[in-house]
Amino acid sequence: AVAAAQKATRSIPIVMCPASDPVALGFVTSLRQPGGNITGVNLQFEESVGKRMQLLREMVPKAARIAFINSPGGKLQLDAAVLAARQLGVQLLDFHADTAEALPAAFEAAVKARAGAVMVAQTAFNFGLRAQITALALKHRLPSMYGLAANAVAGGLMSYGPSDTEYYRQAAVFVDKIFKGRKPADLPVEQPLRWELVINMKTAKALGITVPPVVLLQAERVIE
Repeated sequence: AVAAAQKATRSIPIVMCPASDPVALGFVTSLRQPGGNITGVNLQFEESVGKRMQLLREMVPKAARIAFINSPGGKLQLDAAVLAARQLGVQLLDFHADTAEALPAAFEAAVKARAGAVMVAQTAFNFGLRAQITALALKHRLPSMYGLAANAVAGGLMSYGPSDTEYYRQAAVFVDKIFKGRKPADLPVEQPLRWELVINMKTAKALGITVPPVVLLQAERVIE
């Protein structure tokens, strides 16, 4: 699919936003020298997994088991989550869903496995189904963590990741440079400039969670 997309867009400049690990996906040759018609912002979801899990653990300190809701494109995040769970002394439970119809079963399996919280891989698949996923997490009373604020806005308990307003501004700068004649191949892929923790207090109240002060003080945004 990646090769087909590259072939179809060989003469069309593309600015990635959002995207994660574009080198592994084959979109660019390297972050410093993209080498083709694609450049943009690398949101580093796999690199923020450890921080996401730490914040989720601080929010729900009694959660000895954390379910990881995975989907196509989430392998690197899963690998990072396994390492983070080991460091935090929690058991990670991996549940994969590659269709919308498979998601309810994944959450039911997480509950049966006595998961105390859930981390959702920040993939294009999961992002597109964020309304369904956040609803399932709430239905099963599972505190949930995501990588983009839009998931918390949709009803997830919390998110930690790049600021959406900032990375869209970064993308706009790329577009401006390309319109002025710069080639994507010569524009290094950038990292996010700002990260934010977002907490949905309505969801916290619905789950009966009192947000610890140590977590609340780190929040950039609180949804009432």
